[in-house]
Amino acid sequence: MCSEKITLRLPQRSFVEILRDSARAAREGTAQQHSRELERSDLSFSELLRASAEAGRNAGVEDPWEARLRKLKGRIGHDGVERVSTHDVFELLEVPMRRRPSETVRLSRAMRRLGWTNIRARGLNPGSYRDRVRGYAREVPGHPATIKRPNEF
Repeated sequence: MCSEKITLRLPQRSFVEILRDSARAAREGTAQQHSRELERSDLSFSELLRASAEAGRNAGVEDPWEARLRKLKGRIGHDGVERVSTHDVFELLEVPMRRRPSETVRLSRAMRRLGWTNIRARGLNPGSYRDRVRGYAREVPGHPATIKRPNEF
């Protein structure tokens, strides 16, 4: 029997070094221009996380739903506000019922980017009874009810 011990020496890398290396590899793979702030050694871990989160938000990646949501038309009320229920939007996007609760935040963010606001209104829900319905609304530009007229006495 051999009584010799085999020792394996692996280079020790800190978590920050691993993050920097992966960020550098991602930059080279996507060929995007990133700021050099992430490579500075004086950033703390929390600052590094904030900077990478900000870079992710500013990446400009469009949600695949946005192309279909741009064509979305709701019902225009007498007050000049266009409204659409969340159920109708999910039907347009063909999202299965079991996935809808987990996709509401994604839908809300996409709709806000397109100028819609979240609302809760009274209306017919999918069960065909009058109840509070969640949905989205936006003002219709140029509608007679929304045109700002000067005060005339």
